[in-house]
Parts: sequence; structure tokens; C-alpha cells
Amino acid sequence: MTNGKLRYAGSVGAGFKMSDLRDLKALLDYLRVYKPVIPIKTNRKNLIYTKPAVYAEIQYRGWTVDKKLRHPSFKGLRDPGEI
Repeated sequence: MTNGKLRYAGSVGAGFKMSDLRDLKALLDYLRVYKPVIPIKTNRKNLIYTKPAVYAEIQYRGWTVDKKLRHPSFKGLRDPGEI
């Protein structure tokens, strides 16, 4: 978050188990929207956007110069009551 607003910080492609992927896919399909809820600059195709309704715990090593996560790894979904 920057100045109280959500900000894109990169994507995570490591740390998932197959069971995590199945469960997460079903959840994200349910939360799908057709436009991003935050401004995002990308030339990537076939992106799927969702409502920001769940929290993931992500381990990372630092930040890049363009303010993206360095070496992010998925650790699991957090219980919203813990936040």
C-alpha cells in the first residue's frame, strides 16, 4: 500500500503445492473481475484480475529499484481475522 492505496508489487510464481493451486484457482475464479482495481502497466496478455478480497502471506528477499518484490514465494493464505 502506498498513501493508503493498493499498489501492484509484482507476481509470485514459487512456493505453491498442487493442492494450493487447485484451491486458489477456484477461489480466484469466484472473485474474478474484468478490469484491474488498481492501475497496472503491463504488456502481458491473458491476465486475470480479481477483487482484492483475500490475503496471501508472501516471503521475499527485498525490493527491486522499480518497487517490485524480489524473489517472492507463496507461503499460504491468511485468515482475515489475523490481520
